[in-house]
Amino acid sequence: MPWRTINNIIHCGVFTMRHMETYMGGSMNEFKAGFKNESSAQDDQLVKLRTKYLYKIITHEYNVQKDYVLQKVDEFHKIPSKQRSQLLAIAKEEIHRRLDDLS
Repeated sequence: MPWRTINNIIHCGVFTMRHMETYMGGSMNEFKAGFKNESSAQDDQLVKLRTKYLYKIITHEYNVQKDYVLQKVDEFHKIPSKQRSQLLAIAKEEIHRRLDDLS
């Protein structure tokens, strides 16, 4: 697979979901998942796919928390832009701190 990565250790779930979504049988020579080679362009693809899959999971009819989550999203979008940016920055720092704690 030409899109194999060496430095990317956090997107394996996205790769797996994309492979399940696009593989239709046949040889590996014919398999096209649509990924670019490891680069910032591939990183952009992975972020878009992660967003797509997250949206589908959150809004699926089987998600018993769907209405609650969508309500919280509406509330978040009503917060002034500057404050939203601050909250997102805090959340990003917390995510990185938690990831560092895992390693």
